[in-house]
Amino acid sequence: MGKVSVSGNKAYFRIYVQSEVAKIIRLFYTYPLNSTKQLNFQDFSKAFEIWTSSTRKSDEVRLKVQGFRNSMNSLRTNYELPEGFQPRISPYWLLGFVEGDGSFGIHRSRLSLEFDISQSNKDLFLMQEIKKYLNSFPGVVDGYYKNNIVTGLRENNFKNPEHKSVFKIYSGNQAFIRDLLIPFFNQMDWVSKKYLDFQDFISISQLKEKGFHYLDEGKELIQLILSQMNNHRLSTSGSREVDPLSRKELYLKINGLLSSLSNYENIGGKRFIRSLNRYEFTGKTAGVVEVTNSLGSVIFSSESRAKCAKFLSVSERTVGRRIEDGKGLNLNGELVFIKNVSAENASDGQ
Repeated sequence: MGKVSVSGNKAYFRIYVQSEVAKIIRLFYTYPLNSTKQLNFQDFSKAFEIWTSSTRKSDEVRLKVQGFRNSMNSLRTNYELPEGFQPRISPYWLLGFVEGDGSFGIHRSRLSLEFDISQSNKDLFLMQEIKKYLNSFPGVVDGYYKNNIVTGLRENNFKNPEHKSVFKIYSGNQAFIRDLLIPFFNQMDWVSKKYLDFQDFISISQLKEKGFHYLDEGKELIQLILSQMNNHRLSTSGSREVDPLSRKELYLKINGLLSSLSNYENIGGKRFIRSLNRYEFTGKTAGVVEVTNSLGSVIFSSESRAKCAKFLSVSERTVGRRIEDGKGLNLNGELVFIKNVSAENASDGQ
């Protein structure tokens, strides 16, 4: 058998690569990109066509290809898309996008579920379409969720003018996340390690749904999950690598707690927290908000959290947090406490 020449191998390899690239180009013509990355793809495919259709790689051909290269990716300055360009959002496209640029997080102090997607300002049009897609989920369009809005879109500006602004789609609507977002992504096949973050996200949601975040054991489990989520899962985070066995033990503890009696009890349509022996505060105007001093005397009461916040010179969010955690606030050098009581049990306040 004769030897195959090196030049023959190079020629074969070149033909093989060109064939594979041609397949990729056909794929993205069939399934167009939804972001401004489409512009880079178009230039790439034009350069590829010029290069492969030229039997002789003249200086003119090289200059044309180099011209495309010098206006692509980080060198691009023109982000104007063709007239009539319209993103096509589908479930699996969105999943792939979230696996790359999405985040499933938990607020450290409130332990509320948070979902967001970030993208540079040049793809604002795409973010608007994704927001519209999420806000059209079944149940949302029917007005089931508060204000009929479950996701927002905001711009994060950086102090450094060299940094481009970033647009972020975010949702902190707990009902939407629990009832629609989690089931939506949970029915699909993931391909990246972000699936592990999503599974942790689900575990925390389930622990909260049974009120275990009010228990020391539940709080400890949630903090352990958080210590291994998102950036903490990366080898570059500085965190110790997660031992698969300890990970398995963690989920055995989670499943064990989830199989026990709920920390919530439904009484008259309200959730009663067994471990705290009180009802869960869920609304801004549910009952009366009372401010008491260290002796328990009521110094202010109102059905409005906004009025209470104004009285204390704090935000409504702070009022809600202090009702939830029972911690005191400083008011003119005196420690005061905020609680939510039913209207019939309210004291005569200021």
